Parts: sequence; structure tokens; C-alpha cells
Amino acid sequence: MSMTVHPVGIDLGTTNSVLAYAPLDAESPAIELLPIPQHVAAGTVESRTSLPSFLYLASPHESGGGAFDLPWSTGAAFTVGEFARRQAAAVPDRTVTAAKSWLCHSRVDRRQ
Repeated sequence: MSMTVHPVGIDLGTTNSVLAYAPLDAESPAIELLPIPQHVAAGTVESRTSLPSFLYLASPHESGGGAFDLPWSTGAAFTVGEFARRQAAAVPDRTVTAAKSWLCHSRVDRRQ
């Protein structure tokens, strides 16, 4: 039984995160992006090649009825990715953006 090894690279970016892999047994290995399932609208999950680094904290009336359920998780009152990025413009007070930059800033009180 042979096993193909595929190293995975993760780019946890401030704006987007991406997953990539390359088959090591290929003669000319090519880097491939892994699709990342995410909400693109409430109740709609699609795979995209990048995951926007945004967190949307849904209001109680939005999160009911499984609007932010994923195939591997149910009952969430939040979502990350494309839908969260879109919500940043519409509902900025319920959206977390640039957390990585904020946490790295020397003048930020991380306990606040």
C-alpha cells in the first residue's frame, strides 16, 4: 500500500487566510489551493479559495433557525469568512476585523 504525502501550507493573513498543498510524489509538484467552506449568506455555504479574516457576531434573531449552521457544527451565533466580511460594512458594531493587527499593536491593552 503506497501513501501519497501532501504537505499543507497555511497563510493566516490579516485580510484573508489560505490553505494550499503540493503532492510530493509528482514529477513537477504544483501548489494547489484547498477550497474552504464558508457562509456566503445566511444559510448558504459555498467553498472559496480564501477565507476573509472577519468574524460576524449575529444578533439573536439572526442566529435562530440554523442560519449559521455548518455541516460539522450547529447552533452557532457567529460566522467567519465571506458573509462576515460583507456584514462589516452593513453592521460594523457586530463585526470583528483586523484582530491580528490589533493584537500586534504595541499600544493595545490586550486585557481590555
